[in-house]
Amino acid sequence: MKLTRRLLFALLFISAFFSSHTIAQCIPQPDLEKVFARVKPEQAQDTGFLWQIEKNGRVSHLYGTMHVLPEKFVMPGRKTMQAFQSSDAVAVEVNVLDAQLVEELMAEIKKAPDLMRLNAAQQKEAMRLAKKFCIEKDLKDDQPWSFKYIQITMGKVRTLGLEPALSREVFLAILASNLQKTVFSLETAKVQAQALTLGWDVPSIMVDKYLADIENGATDRVMSKMLNFWSTNQLEKFADIDQWCECKDDAFQRRLLTEMNDGRNPGMASELDRLHSSGKKVFAVIGALHMTGALALPKLMEQKGYIVRRVF
Repeated sequence: MKLTRRLLFALLFISAFFSSHTIAQCIPQPDLEKVFARVKPEQAQDTGFLWQIEKNGRVSHLYGTMHVLPEKFVMPGRKTMQAFQSSDAVAVEVNVLDAQLVEELMAEIKKAPDLMRLNAAQQKEAMRLAKKFCIEKDLKDDQPWSFKYIQITMGKVRTLGLEPALSREVFLAILASNLQKTVFSLETAKVQAQALTLGWDVPSIMVDKYLADIENGATDRVMSKMLNFWSTNQLEKFADIDQWCECKDDAFQRRLLTEMNDGRNPGMASELDRLHSSGKKVFAVIGALHMTGALALPKLMEQKGYIVRRVF
């Protein structure tokens, strides 16, 4: 897939979130033009979770994705592409190809309260991990530690071959832009910033645990399980947090997972309904966890009068 100069420029802003510096001993950023050139559509798989949502004689789609993927999953499968092609607009949580919006998001992140407070020993350990994953220069003094922790975690995730730049929302947003389909954001920069930071105090003992999990294999196991359930369309197992999160007795982490997802779903459902009701057939690409739980997006769309059908 050919990338325009404008899209290549916009993709640089993804680095502002979760990238590592491209130095000799570090994992280089994927060359998206080369990755897309290697894509073989006939080998693509319908991974993830897809629903049709129908109302007022129009069919839109909800697609549950993962925000980091290996190269082998960068190309969506046949059913996913058919749904995408039948739509005239794409909706994502936040359009990372919109440079102005990303700048707004970074500004909102800097304004977030720093409620994940690290003591001197914890800061030393966090910076050791950041250096190990080649992202120490990405951690800015004016960013809250909760966001820095996400960056460190993403640095670790990249060692597993999982890349934010290869996510389905990035691929489909690029494709939509090349096809002159409009790409909409379902959330504001402020709401997305709240999801990338924390709105409550993190106990010091939890900071120790989260930093330790990055190296003790817990992060690897969690991501591997999630990717397996997602890539094999096992929604029930993906939705069962106890199947993968290693947090059965961790009330704080379970609250975090619930509030980061359930708390944002009503707003995204309302915005998706607004776009659909305006006459658009929308292909919405949203993190798969938002398709689970008491406030799962398919449930919320059904409550808004949509006929909801699971495709896979």
